[in-house]
Amino acid sequence: MAEFWRSEEANVQLKQALLRGSRLVLLLGDIVEQMARSDGWTLMNIAGQLLKQHAPEEVAALKERYGYKSLKSLIQATGIFDIHEEPTDKGGIRLLSRLSSDWKLSHS
Repeated sequence: MAEFWRSEEANVQLKQALLRGSRLVLLLGDIVEQMARSDGWTLMNIAGQLLKQHAPEEVAALKERYGYKSLKSLIQATGIFDIHEEPTDKGGIRLLSRLSSDWKLSHS
Protein backbone atom coordinates (compact mmCIF):
# COMPACT_ATOMS: atom_id res chain seq x y z
CA MET A 1 0.00 0.00 0.00
CA ALA A 2 2.81 2.41 0.83
CA GLU A 3 4.36 1.77 -2.57
CA PHE A 4 1.07 2.61 -4.28
CA TRP A 5 0.73 5.94 -2.45
CA ARG A 6 4.20 6.92 -3.65
CA SER A 7 3.34 6.07 -7.26
CA GLU A 8 2.34 8.40 -10.08
CA GLU A 9 -0.92 6.41 -10.43
CA ALA A 10 -1.88 7.30 -6.86
CA ASN A 11 -1.10 10.95 -7.57
CA VAL A 12 -3.31 10.91 -10.69
CA GLN A 13 -6.18 9.14 -8.89
CA LEU A 14 -6.05 11.55 -5.93
CA LYS A 15 -6.00 14.58 -8.22
CA GLN A 16 -8.95 13.19 -10.23
CA ALA A 17 -10.93 12.53 -7.05
CA LEU A 18 -10.41 16.09 -5.86
CA LEU A 19 -11.35 17.51 -9.27
CA ARG A 20 -14.45 15.33 -9.54
CA GLY A 21 -15.72 16.61 -6.20
CA SER A 22 -14.97 20.27 -6.88
CA ARG A 23 -17.77 22.81 -7.17
CA LEU A 24 -16.63 23.74 -10.68
CA VAL A 25 -16.71 20.18 -12.04
CA LEU A 26 -20.04 19.39 -10.36
CA LEU A 27 -21.54 22.55 -11.82
CA LEU A 28 -20.09 21.73 -15.22
CA GLY A 29 -21.59 18.24 -15.02
CA ASP A 30 -25.01 19.72 -14.25
CA ILE A 31 -24.70 22.12 -17.17
CA VAL A 32 -23.59 19.37 -19.55
CA GLU A 33 -26.54 17.21 -18.54
CA GLN A 34 -29.13 20.01 -18.66
CA MET A 35 -27.95 21.74 -21.85
CA ALA A 36 -27.39 18.63 -23.95
CA ARG A 37 -28.62 18.60 -27.52
CA SER A 38 -30.85 15.78 -28.71
CA ASP A 39 -27.72 13.75 -29.56
CA GLY A 40 -26.48 14.04 -25.94
CA TRP A 41 -23.60 16.45 -26.62
CA THR A 42 -23.30 19.93 -25.10
CA LEU A 43 -21.55 22.84 -26.78
CA MET A 44 -18.64 23.77 -24.55
CA ASN A 45 -18.80 27.46 -25.43
CA ILE A 46 -22.31 27.55 -23.93
CA ALA A 47 -21.18 25.53 -20.90
CA GLY A 48 -18.25 27.91 -20.44
CA GLN A 49 -20.53 30.96 -20.56
CA LEU A 50 -22.87 29.44 -17.97
CA LEU A 51 -19.93 28.55 -15.72
CA LYS A 52 -18.72 32.16 -15.92
CA GLN A 53 -22.20 33.33 -14.88
CA HIS A 54 -22.61 30.92 -11.97
CA ALA A 55 -19.02 30.49 -10.73
CA PRO A 56 -17.04 33.48 -12.02
CA GLU A 57 -14.40 33.35 -9.27
CA GLU A 58 -13.64 29.69 -9.90
CA VAL A 59 -13.42 30.12 -13.66
CA ALA A 60 -11.14 33.14 -13.20
CA ALA A 61 -8.92 31.10 -10.86
CA LEU A 62 -8.87 27.99 -13.10
CA LYS A 63 -5.08 27.91 -13.42
CA GLU A 64 -4.27 28.94 -9.85
CA ARG A 65 -6.86 26.76 -8.12
CA TYR A 66 -6.94 23.71 -10.39
CA GLY A 67 -3.69 23.97 -12.36
CA TYR A 68 -5.26 24.04 -15.84
CA LYS A 69 -5.08 26.78 -18.46
CA SER A 70 -8.35 25.90 -20.17
CA LEU A 71 -11.72 24.36 -19.47
CA LYS A 72 -10.91 21.67 -22.02
CA SER A 73 -7.77 20.61 -20.16
CA LEU A 74 -9.68 20.55 -16.87
CA ILE A 75 -12.45 18.31 -18.21
CA GLN A 76 -9.91 15.99 -19.81
CA ALA A 77 -8.14 15.65 -16.47
CA THR A 78 -11.30 14.59 -14.63
CA GLY A 79 -11.72 11.45 -16.72
CA ILE A 80 -15.52 11.69 -16.47
CA PHE A 81 -16.34 13.59 -19.65
CA ASP A 82 -16.24 12.55 -23.28
CA ILE A 83 -14.96 15.27 -25.61
CA HIS A 84 -15.74 15.60 -29.29
CA GLU A 85 -14.73 18.14 -31.92
CA GLU A 86 -17.34 18.88 -34.56
CA PRO A 87 -16.78 20.83 -37.78
CA THR A 88 -18.86 23.96 -38.32
CA ASP A 89 -20.48 25.03 -41.58
CA LYS A 90 -17.88 27.81 -41.91
CA GLY A 91 -14.89 25.46 -41.65
CA GLY A 92 -14.17 25.92 -37.97
CA ILE A 93 -14.39 23.42 -35.16
CA ARG A 94 -16.60 23.49 -32.08
CA LEU A 95 -15.91 21.57 -28.91
CA LEU A 96 -18.61 19.36 -27.41
CA SER A 97 -18.74 17.35 -24.21
CA ARG A 98 -20.95 14.92 -22.35
CA LEU A 99 -20.66 12.84 -19.21
CA SER A 100 -19.09 9.47 -19.89
CA SER A 101 -21.74 6.78 -20.07
CA ASP A 102 -20.30 4.97 -17.06
CA TRP A 103 -20.30 8.04 -14.83
CA LYS A 104 -22.97 9.58 -12.58
CA LEU A 105 -22.37 12.85 -10.76
CA SER A 106 -22.60 12.67 -7.00
CA HIS A 107 -23.62 15.73 -5.03
CA SER A 108 -22.67 14.72 -1.51
